Amino acid sequence: MFTKTSASHPHDERSHDTFRDRRRSEMKRRFLLLQARRSNLERELDSIKLSLISLDKQMKHYAAYEQLTIG
Repeated sequence: MFTKTSASHPHDERSHDTFRDRRRSEMKRRFLLLQARRSNLERELDSIKLSLISLDKQMKHYAAYEQLTIG
């Protein structure tokens, strides 16, 4: 693990800061990517849910229609 000491070279500290900045940027990029993916999946699931509700209604109406025509 890196620890700052009075004997640290400025170049070493800059390298460590650059590494931390890159790591932070990469984590932020991945976080935003996952948020966007989650949002897309939630929209897709909402669409599927509405489709299932609609299909369920159609099936119930069709079953009721069959009962009227057969019975």
